[in-house]
Amino acid sequence: MRRRGFSSTWLLLLVGFLSVTVSLLPSCAAAEIKTRATEWSFRFLLPSGVTGAESLAFDARGQGPYTGVSDGRVLKWGDSAVGWTTFTHHANYRKLAMCTVPVAPSEQTESLCGRPLGLAFHRKSGDLYIVDAYKGLMRVSADGGEAKVLATGADGVPFNFINGIDVDQATGDVYFTDSSVTYVPAKVYIFE
Repeated sequence: MRRRGFSSTWLLLLVGFLSVTVSLLPSCAAAEIKTRATEWSFRFLLPSGVTGAESLAFDARGQGPYTGVSDGRVLKWGDSAVGWTTFTHHANYRKLAMCTVPVAPSEQTESLCGRPLGLAFHRKSGDLYIVDAYKGLMRVSADGGEAKVLATGADGVPFNFINGIDVDQATGDVYFTDSSVTYVPAKVYIFE
């Protein structure tokens, strides 16, 4: 006598067990995320005459935020008593009067003064890496001051519009993006 009923019973039990087990697992795609109302927030107004903030970063000590602004500087927020201070700028920044004394809107002078669009700290060294749309990849120590240009191009091709950056904290390798091989920031227009 054959036991067909026995094996099909086990198969039905197995399928039923799997169906119940799968239905008990949480669905990742439809998981509801509960949030609570914001209890407090801060708004840091930038100094007059500049626009930004394009990128924000905090150092290994939790100080900041640091941000790049349209006149070529990277600013650091101290606190409400200190406000924003200049943390770094490129080597020629102080030599160009139009950068330090506003003679035109910073959007018109950024090709000379610079436009830091991305910031990332290497926590172990404390160095801040900056990608500036006009000046290239730069680095400054944890103490701030004048940033050193590390690269303005790769394989003989100049950077056009570098703007995103990250530092691998384990290796110290720096990764960044160049958004266009055709357009530079001065040729990108925003239409409203």
